Amino acid sequence: MRAGAVGTRGVAHLRALLGIARANAAAPGLVELYAVLSAEAGDPEHPAHDFFVRRYARLRAELTTAFRQAADEGRLRPGVEPARAAVLLVACWDGLQVQWLHDRGAVDMAAALEDAVRLLVDLPA
Repeated sequence: MRAGAVGTRGVAHLRALLGIARANAAAPGLVELYAVLSAEAGDPEHPAHDFFVRRYARLRAELTTAFRQAADEGRLRPGVEPARAAVLLVACWDGLQVQWLHDRGAVDMAAALEDAVRLLVDLPA
């Protein structure tokens, strides 16, 4: 998580993540490195395996908290379970990054991620 999301809560935290997604579009090399390393680190023998296990656990926990806070704010859509929404959003973001790497002109990572967030929470304009 980049510093832009630190100290934010609920819907504000989710908005901060959208800002990070927009910033990632300006750093294709970093996005590519992340995508390659995270896939390769799926092998338990990979030197970065434990890093990614911890990173994904931390991201899921942070997002679960943000979705719970969004519920407290009255912004979580009916039927959305915070922990499952967290898993879904991380998967969506990773998948969008890979699609963007394949065809940057066809995929707007930040816009698509915002669409996903809007399916889960009432995100005020």
